[in-house]
Amino acid sequence: MRLTLAGPTLKRCSNLFQTNLWQGSRLIAETDNDKHWQTYLYEPDSYRPLALVHGNAQQDNIKLYWYQNDHLGTPIALTSNMGDTLYECQYNAYGQIINETYHQDDFQALPDNPLRFQGQYYDEETGLHYNLNRYYDPFTGRYITQDPLGILGGLNSYQYAGSDPINWIDPLGLIKVENSGFEGVARKEANSNAAQSGLDKSADFSRPLTPSDLGVKGRLSELDGTFSVNDGIATVRVDMIRGEINNPLRIVNNLIDLAKANGATTLKIEGTIANPKLYDVLQKRYGLTSHGAHDIIIIKLK
Repeated sequence: MRLTLAGPTLKRCSNLFQTNLWQGSRLIAETDNDKHWQTYLYEPDSYRPLALVHGNAQQDNIKLYWYQNDHLGTPIALTSNMGDTLYECQYNAYGQIINETYHQDDFQALPDNPLRFQGQYYDEETGLHYNLNRYYDPFTGRYITQDPLGILGGLNSYQYAGSDPINWIDPLGLIKVENSGFEGVARKEANSNAAQSGLDKSADFSRPLTPSDLGVKGRLSELDGTFSVNDGIATVRVDMIRGEINNPLRIVNNLIDLAKANGATTLKIEGTIANPKLYDVLQKRYGLTSHGAHDIIIIKLK
């Protein structure tokens, strides 16, 4: 286990100086010059907070608090060992706290919780959220600096989680990832770091779909969708496409080449096919299936 003082390590809050301790990209402990300390525990392979342990170096009274999180892994309450709710809060869609409720008279005895969206740490001095690679402003719902990944992080280099914070997270401040909980945001950390250094084309990522991906650059009037790679599976999701498409099978072949170039072993194409003849052709060639409103093609790559 490697412990470092990476990230914001020393800051002044009122008359106290606070030191932060990080394990990799996770905040795991804080201490101040008044000898108070608190430690953060997380769910396995994730940035979802599990518990907060608070104490004082001059006292034996150590208290344990449990985090209660929403579907995104954002803490919305602290409970005691007995299951009593001591504190709860509400956020707007972009992670700004809009309401706080304390359920005990001595609310000042509760430790401060600086954790926000997964991977984010609240900075009391600025009101911003430290997000490892840059700072996030919950008031505007945007980062205050450009994405270090450049175009790999998406066309809008200031947006958070593809401007969809209800379904996606960005624990590293680099690129949106699926909110996978126990299955492993931590695994994506190594891949995002590799993408940042430009050393690994097969790193997991997600970005907007472009006409050049389809091989029809300049012939589309509208295109909305995503291209992502996750655990060797390249997924192309087409939500809207309008324009001149003369050879849809060539588009599939272009997407196959794109998936292979990014190290994928399987290509998954999702969309809604309104043309019955095209549906029949794809069904016969690739074994197209339908799930709800979406048609899905799964192609094993050689």
